Amino acid sequence: MDRETITVETPVDKHKVVIHKWLTGGEKRNITNALLEGAEFSQEQLDKPIVKGEMIKKMQDVTIDMIIVSINGSDKDKVKTLEDMRVPDFDFVMDKINEISNEGEKIVKK
Repeated sequence: MDRETITVETPVDKHKVVIHKWLTGGEKRNITNALLEGAEFSQEQLDKPIVKGEMIKKMQDVTIDMIIVSINGSDKDKVKTLEDMRVPDFDFVMDKINEISNEGEKIVKK
């Protein structure tokens, strides 16, 4: 599927990051699955899973890999490349990713 992308430039080192403008339903389900895959549920609180730190990282990794098309022209090792950026650049890109991954909730709340 071909879909719109945008290119953002990080504020410090001027990395060119191409990202999808929106998620598909399947991608959103994959992100949710990455979070809940290792979650623990108690009988008393089925609506509140116990989420561990490594699950959050896995969910972020899946999200980064799905939303980022390329960094500086390369589509290889996107998670590692992003993690190797300086913190202001990393945070800038993560803010963009979070905006896109949370887009569905914003639309529903309108």
